[in-house]
Amino acid sequence: MHMNEETLELATNDLIKLFSSALKGSELKISFNWEVSEKTVSEIGGRPIEDYILTSLPNELNNEVEGLSGTFTNCTVPKSQRAMEDIGFTWLSPDGKKSIELLIDVKGHNETKTGSRPNLASIRKCREFYTASDKKELWIFYCRYTPKVDGSSINTNISYKLEDGSFEEKGLFLLRRLSDNNMDPADIGSGGQILFAREHEIELIDRDRGNMVKFLDSLTDHLLKLRENRKQKKKTNLKNT
Repeated sequence: MHMNEETLELATNDLIKLFSSALKGSELKISFNWEVSEKTVSEIGGRPIEDYILTSLPNELNNEVEGLSGTFTNCTVPKSQRAMEDIGFTWLSPDGKKSIELLIDVKGHNETKTGSRPNLASIRKCREFYTASDKKELWIFYCRYTPKVDGSSINTNISYKLEDGSFEEKGLFLLRRLSDNNMDPADIGSGGQILFAREHEIELIDRDRGNMVKFLDSLTDHLLKLRENRKQKKKTNLKNT
């Protein structure tokens, strides 16, 4: 059954309400019995925050979330590291006639850092996803957080505050709505990867599944040309030696 954009917008709004109810205003605290370096403070936040999110969201389904249009009927956290999503929900439309699998990939971002370009997905996996059943859609939860340190020579207490911007339109969005400018191809692995670029300048566009496949094909073409150019350059260098 084809999912129109209006239905997906309702699902997105419900996701934002669910995530806000479970997580907004949260401040995670971690204590260490030694003086932790600034580098460690900067780098360790993402994994504990993701763990907190994946623990909190399933529990929130047991609570009454105000203002939902549809209904969340199921929640799963895949055990396989090969899954594109970190957590998934089954969502029923307001009339109960349409069901969508909402897959969410959690991307934590330390607001004190820039230019990190986290990996979004494999180009090949994305293409397979967008040419398969449209009863599944993939969202990015771009969870912004700011670390704060209260330390001494003996102990270090770190708090990670989840920023309110994480629970707005540019915090939880369909991957295919992310602009070309925010998705860079990288020649990693056999099929290439998509990196999240210019994360402080997020632009969301209207792009359907078919046009997402065309965009992914353009990234593949770009990487194939890069590889061919490298091969030709290597041949030329060998001739000149």
